[in-house]
Amino acid sequence: MPAPFPTVRNCVLVPTKRFAALERRGRAVECVWDALTPDWSIAQLKEGHRFSNDDAFCGFFAAEAAPTARRLLDLGSGVGSVGLITLWRSLPEATLTCVEAQSLSHDLCQRTITKNKLDARVELVLEDLRHFDGHHKYDLVTGSPPYFAPEDGVASPHDQRAFCRLEFRGGLDDYCECASRALCDGGTFAFVMAAQDSRCESAPAKHGFGIVRRVDVVFKAGRKPHICVCVCARLGDPRLASPVTETLVLRDGEGKRTRAYRVWQERSRLPSMVPAEDVEAALDDLVRAQDRAALVDAVAAAEALGMRADPGSEELCAAKARLAELV
Repeated sequence: MPAPFPTVRNCVLVPTKRFAALERRGRAVECVWDALTPDWSIAQLKEGHRFSNDDAFCGFFAAEAAPTARRLLDLGSGVGSVGLITLWRSLPEATLTCVEAQSLSHDLCQRTITKNKLDARVELVLEDLRHFDGHHKYDLVTGSPPYFAPEDGVASPHDQRAFCRLEFRGGLDDYCECASRALCDGGTFAFVMAAQDSRCESAPAKHGFGIVRRVDVVFKAGRKPHICVCVCARLGDPRLASPVTETLVLRDGEGKRTRAYRVWQERSRLPSMVPAEDVEAALDDLVRAQDRAALVDAVAAAEALGMRADPGSEELCAAKARLAELV
């Protein structure tokens, strides 16, 4: 088991617009553990790059697109969030390969694998994805590339954040190229990207992919989509005959979580084989139930699906609270 994460001086060496030469700074490193899925926790730097909803959306829609995938590959995996979310929602026999070039993120991912007892299911590869050859053996490939070219942003003084945000080791085009080398026939490639970036369409096409499903994510009603998840297949795949484009709005104009977002949140904590309509029906029953018998049935049905009464599950928590008042 890895020793406790040390507090060390982390050397930063990244090019920025602000300096003509390379900038070097030091920063203390502190590791923390956060919940990633209902069953697994993840090691992250307290002040480094941390997983976000972008990763969760990518892992969710990837697993939904390929529920029977057994050989998973995550490119530029960082601390492992996208790949592990996808793995958690996949078959129990599924395995995952994580390719990451930063030794610091690689080490953090190793700690996560060890803590969650996933050594038999997850292989870590410390390598630049631009040099990785998957030999066309993976059923599902995922990636969360940096969103901006170096000249379009200011590099963070923290090297882990800088390389995750800016394309110092390649961008979407490189992810698509690597995916084309790694994906098997009939496989699926999914990535998350800034929604307004035209490369979301051009980069997959350049490397022989078509978009089967595109989900544009709007953070608040009335705004433009902020990110998108694109699920791709090789040209000629029959799924490309019926491509789907949809929009997921997270919050309404008043900042409240939308119904669609609540359904997604609950589904994201359940295995991918649980149907969306069952989750939506369970949430509706929890809200509508008034008398004790209806509340008991609604709570039992929700828990049978795997829903958990934690702070994020407001409908289930509220139903249980009403039930307690009726005792």
